[in-house]
Amino acid sequence: MVNGYLGALTTETRVLLHLNTHKHKQSDWSAPQALTQSGISDAVFIQRKHIPRTLNKLVRLNEVEIMKKHIPGGKQRRQIYILSEKGRTRAKEILNELLGKECVKIGENGTIGEFWQPSQPILEFLSHFDDGLNYFETPLNVQPPNKVGASNLTKKESEELIHRLFEKAWLDGKISRDEQILLGEVIQFLGIKSEDVTKISNKARKTPSKQSPESIYFEMVKQALLDGEIVEDENALLLTLKTALNISDELHFDLLTKAKDERLLSTNVQSYKAALETALSDGKITSDEYSILESLRATLGISDSLHDELVKSLGNNQ
Repeated sequence: MVNGYLGALTTETRVLLHLNTHKHKQSDWSAPQALTQSGISDAVFIQRKHIPRTLNKLVRLNEVEIMKKHIPGGKQRRQIYILSEKGRTRAKEILNELLGKECVKIGENGTIGEFWQPSQPILEFLSHFDDGLNYFETPLNVQPPNKVGASNLTKKESEELIHRLFEKAWLDGKISRDEQILLGEVIQFLGIKSEDVTKISNKARKTPSKQSPESIYFEMVKQALLDGEIVEDENALLLTLKTALNISDELHFDLLTKAKDERLLSTNVQSYKAALETALSDGKITSDEYSILESLRATLGISDSLHDELVKSLGNNQ
């Protein structure tokens, strides 16, 4: 949930405002991380799993364009999102309206436009305001302390996964250039600090690896499926791992199927499925039931796509 004034802005509005701060050209060879799905989700204070639906809508409205570009530090090209002329026009209209709103900053009355410095991302500036447009020195929207980077993993889980990868890389006594690039992508994706990476690498170098490439890849597939769907940047990372670990297409699909089956048996999914089954017992979900289910999804980490999947499976069983 987004706190303060930002909570009054739709995800669509926040995405347009964010993309408006990046003047990317189609002719540019590379693009910033901020234009990928994970970069956009960080900037607009929304979990990555909720971003695809908004981006797809903006693409259908011809306000956002999709292209593939190299991202600094990455080995493969990634899908990025930029504003079309139509989207930039709408974003500027939204921004101008925002800048004219009255607010209070440190006891001074004025408009947002009078206090905002264009060098600061507008969403970052707005994150300091509460619902009544009163400014606070500390942002009201911050990343949950137990989560890191773009993944759904805790800090401990992320470090354990990186440790496994380092163990595998150190088997021959050295880390090759390709291994460095791969590890760099995973580390960036998980958001692990450089000092922690050094400790993990040193520890892994002294520990004989007991992990097979298959088990390492399966663990990453399971983590990518935690919220019920594999989004663009997770898919890009899996493709890199798949190539580096020599995972065949057949084995990939076998592991993906196995991970999906395990996910459907998880405690959170089973709890949500039971509640959903109760709501559907009369053949329909009322508005009150939907509100409760929506809150339950947020608590249990159930994505919209997984909800749809469960509704479909329960409908087929009736």
